[in-house]
Amino acid sequence: MNAIHYIGFDVHKKTIAYCVKTADGHIVEEGTLQAQRMELCRWAKRRQVAWQGAMEATLFSAWIYDTLKPYAQQLSTKLVHETPVALPTAVGGTTFVARNFSLPEEGKCTPWSGYTKTSSIVILTTTGTACLSSDSTALTVSVSSNDPAWLSSLPPVNDYIQLSRADSTQPFRGEDSGQFGYPAESETVTCTSDLLNLPSSHL
Repeated sequence: MNAIHYIGFDVHKKTIAYCVKTADGHIVEEGTLQAQRMELCRWAKRRQVAWQGAMEATLFSAWIYDTLKPYAQQLSTKLVHETPVALPTAVGGTTFVARNFSLPEEGKCTPWSGYTKTSSIVILTTTGTACLSSDSTALTVSVSSNDPAWLSSLPPVNDYIQLSRADSTQPFRGEDSGQFGYPAESETVTCTSDLLNLPSSHL
């Protein structure tokens, strides 16, 4: 029986901590890498045992997932879902909170604004547009999030959420194909007021 290593990644803006374990929980290796694509590739190429990995989907993990995916037997995001207010949560610990969101009328689009909570501690300013199909079965939501302190000179990050339902009596289900939406996961959209508290600190 071939050995498999299981690797957990703790992703930060400038570093990536990792822990390698066997199936019985024995720690094989621990370390920290600089969050640089070339260093991550070199590290992955040196792995001598087939491995499966998991990480939480955060603002900084999209490129890390894409870089490591070809080297892993299996790589997934750790799902730490929060429930959104009127908008679907993206995969991972990210939630789009839209205080003034309202479902558009059939065949129309409406703008909305709010904020994005990601990685439990980061708050991004967010705007977007929602469009409902004429038969009320397809809802498309655009999301644009920004925070110069975290994105530096990068442009705002974007998400494109496509939702559908059998008829107007059913809840929407769908996928986010943008910054916070990998790998694709479908989930039921629910609403709550639990996340309406906006903290004074954005970090």
